[in-house]
Amino acid sequence: MKSSERMYEISAIGRPLDPSYGTNRALLFLLPIGAIVAAGMALAGGVGPGTAAARAVLGALAVLLPWALARELAPDDEITGAFVALALGYAAWLWLDAALLPVLAALLFARVVNRSTGLAATGLDSLVVAAVALFAAWRAGTPWPAVAGAAAFVFDAVLAPGRPRQWLFAGLCAAGGVGLTTAGLAPDVVPLQPGLVPRTAATVIMVLAIALIATTRSVQACGDATGEPLSAARVRAGQFIVLLTALAVAASGSTGIETGAVIWAVLAGVAVPAFVRGLAAAGGRRS
Repeated sequence: MKSSERMYEISAIGRPLDPSYGTNRALLFLLPIGAIVAAGMALAGGVGPGTAAARAVLGALAVLLPWALARELAPDDEITGAFVALALGYAAWLWLDAALLPVLAALLFARVVNRSTGLAATGLDSLVVAAVALFAAWRAGTPWPAVAGAAAFVFDAVLAPGRPRQWLFAGLCAAGGVGLTTAGLAPDVVPLQPGLVPRTAATVIMVLAIALIATTRSVQACGDATGEPLSAARVRAGQFIVLLTALAVAASGSTGIETGAVIWAVLAGVAVPAFVRGLAAAGGRRS
């Protein structure tokens, strides 16, 4: 039995890295490099071996998660967008020490909505995703990440073929996120206004992301498990959810835009190549 088949027996939204694909082999080559660079920089900063080992694990995740998120945002762009997003996302993590939890949350939200495996999320999948959404809201000290998770479940419920039970998980995310933060159970977060540069960069990326959503009209990629073409409407909804997650994290006080910098970097890494291709296509038509 293939690893993917074993994976789908456990989860409908898990996507194993099949080394028979060249892009996956490239990613597997880059994972240890990301870990080594992160550990080396930590050791150079004077930390102990234990902390350096932890940074190595995070460094590998900082390679994997941006790449995986980019693949959800642009299923047809498995080379340029995915690896540009990987480079920008890893750089944002190294430079700003940005959080990886919001990236994981955005990735799971997108997979629930776009069904990139071709399969609908199972009840266990939905429970895990709701738990991640609530944990992200608790860490951020604001209900907005949980609200983004609720929106993902709503999209999965209403877009054909919908799963009505996702309304239950949408309610769990929304009510749980509000409850955690209003009951004073979340950490105190000091609201600070982000600087001009982060706000400007986020605004530009948001505009490019909206353009990406608006121009995603067809998708050639197929579901991993079913081999059937993905729904363009679901892919667009997934793109919107990722942007919404970035905005939700940006609303979380002092952590704000910098904490979600990896998501913004991934959005830029996917949207900029798409924008450039669009300009080139428009120029070709005029000529």
